[in-house]
Amino acid sequence: MTEEDLRSAVATLDLARAQLDGLAKQGELLRMALEEHLRAKETISRFNKTRTGERLLVPVGADCFVFAAVENREDVVVGLGSDVMIMDTAEGAKAKLDKRIKQMTDNEKELAKRMAELDGQVARLTEKVQSEYDEYRSQE
Repeated sequence: MTEEDLRSAVATLDLARAQLDGLAKQGELLRMALEEHLRAKETISRFNKTRTGERLLVPVGADCFVFAAVENREDVVVGLGSDVMIMDTAEGAKAKLDKRIKQMTDNEKELAKRMAELDGQVARLTEKVQSEYDEYRSQE
């Protein structure tokens, strides 16, 4: 066992830990997006149950709300991405949100699976580095 071998093993371990950290950050962003979509679906559901002319609080983000009077409770503007929006019905918008929520949930499961695999790899690499370090120290 050489010092170069030990440095290489430590570098590999550091890389695996960095990848695990990156996946954890992706998971957090995914959870935030999922929560946003669930809130949007709930807001559309509640909005759709109002009566024309009724006043309600509309969330605008960052725990801020504005009062608005319901003029049309059937039409919803839905973003498709790249600043492209379409007019849809409340039911159509909820269906689109459901599809996105399912995709995000599936992605979250896949991400958790990859993180578990990488976590196992980090554990094995940690054990290997410790073993190689012990071997290296015994050669001194």
